[in-house]
Amino acid sequence: MAKKIFTIFFIVLFVPFFFLTIILICLKGTLLNSNFLQSGLIKSKVYEQIVQKGLGSLVKTDENNDQFALGPISNDKVVEITQSALSADFIKNEVGSALSNFANYIKGNSNNLDFNISLTEPKTIFEKQMRQAIDEQWDDLPACTSGDFQSEEVLNCRVSGQTSKQFADELFNDQDGILSKIPDNLNAQTLNLNNSQFLNNAIKSYHLLDIVSKICLLATIVLFILIIVLNLKPPYVLLYNMGLPLAIASAITLIVTLVFHIIFYTIALANLKLGLPDNLVSLDTALIKATIGGFLVRVEIVSGIFVVVAIALLILSRHFFKKGVNQTAINRPQMSKPMAPKTMDSFSSKK
Repeated sequence: MAKKIFTIFFIVLFVPFFFLTIILICLKGTLLNSNFLQSGLIKSKVYEQIVQKGLGSLVKTDENNDQFALGPISNDKVVEITQSALSADFIKNEVGSALSNFANYIKGNSNNLDFNISLTEPKTIFEKQMRQAIDEQWDDLPACTSGDFQSEEVLNCRVSGQTSKQFADELFNDQDGILSKIPDNLNAQTLNLNNSQFLNNAIKSYHLLDIVSKICLLATIVLFILIIVLNLKPPYVLLYNMGLPLAIASAITLIVTLVFHIIFYTIALANLKLGLPDNLVSLDTALIKATIGGFLVRVEIVSGIFVVVAIALLILSRHFFKKGVNQTAINRPQMSKPMAPKTMDSFSSKK
């Protein structure tokens, strides 16, 4: 009786610890894993959307704003050239390398944020294509009536005697050209990330998560071993008491995650925003799906595997139980049939 009470008690403790262990381990393996994040961003075509919509939103302006109407080059042409210079493959490779470095730094595997995103090649491609476009459409520029080259108006007109090369040289000069404020490299120093409060909090949160997940995992294993030790014999009891807690815990984990997943896609996703502009809502949604959505799918897969294992243990338990019952029936001694009482006729026949 005491063995049964302790078994039930350990199973009750096992369920929440199992749930927390699966959640925390999957969290570490997804949202805090650079390879998983990179894979999710690629599958969700986030990089393509950054190029198609993000860069377009950054560069393109309305018809009343001539900020990026560079000489004879229209807004649409500037966007096209920008997208060519900062291709999806370039962003994917550079961001992937940066994510890996961030993850290693937060996990304590690296002492420094040593990522470096070089913008030299994209800036060179942008300038080359812009110069070519200016040269091709130079004759379409109207003549300037007045004003200095640094004024806003001269960007949309041609100074008398000025060549396309002179215009482009002024536009891309090293001192105050349109690319002068864009650094050649993006790293922790240029982005002011060294000793930032955000990174410090991220490091503390990760280490706390790591400690809690290990404690939960250890508690789950210990409880499962105790359940096994209390039910070593007969085999079907052992298998049953291994499969039952696994079935309950994994089923609860799977059901809770599925319900949350449905809520996430029907309600939460519409209200979760990363603060991006309204015209980048699809990119906003893709980023959230690639991270939180991927984490939920991972939990569902892991808990689903444990459900299958638990069902297999319960089936084996039933098999051994039936086998034991049949073996007992075979080994049970057969009762001899009662002898018929002797009658007078039997005595007379012997004579």
